[in-house]
Amino acid sequence: MAKLQEKQHQLNVDCKRYHSPKSRQSAKFYTVIYDIKLPTHIVHDPELRWNTLERIRNLLYQDFNGGVSVFFQISGTYLLVHSKSEKTTECVGLIQEDIFNPLINQEYELFDRNTFVDKVFPMLQNVEEKLGWTGKDNKWRFDQLQYININCKSIVFKSHSILRNRNLKRELQNTFNLP
Repeated sequence: MAKLQEKQHQLNVDCKRYHSPKSRQSAKFYTVIYDIKLPTHIVHDPELRWNTLERIRNLLYQDFNGGVSVFFQISGTYLLVHSKSEKTTECVGLIQEDIFNPLINQEYELFDRNTFVDKVFPMLQNVEEKLGWTGKDNKWRFDQLQYININCKSIVFKSHSILRNRNLKRELQNTFNLP
């Protein structure tokens, strides 16, 4: 039973690196992206959601060493069902603190380790209601949440420790367990 609970709380971080447009001949920079998918059982359980957000906050602060700006964006992947044909389609909607509209492309927000958990936690409260609102009457209706994705990105110098620690010096992408 303990092994099953541990596995349910084990989350993966998909990380990627790309050459940054900020690079110049004299200095090489990389854009590093972290994608963390939160399954619905974590989103719906306030204690698990809080603990997971703390783990994410600690990871971002530790990996980026607090010395570079980190930006994040939260989206929900969910299913819509057509009211007449019953066909389903998978959609992605971005979620912000005060606004949710799946039709608007929202900006990344600056990560602040002192406010991240307090800011993101309520954004995920009643997330299905937020994802179900489209702003207009149409033939598609919300069916179910698949997962919440927390996407984080930063530009780092070629010698930044994150490239070595997350095996991104040689590889373009890597996956590891959320500590």
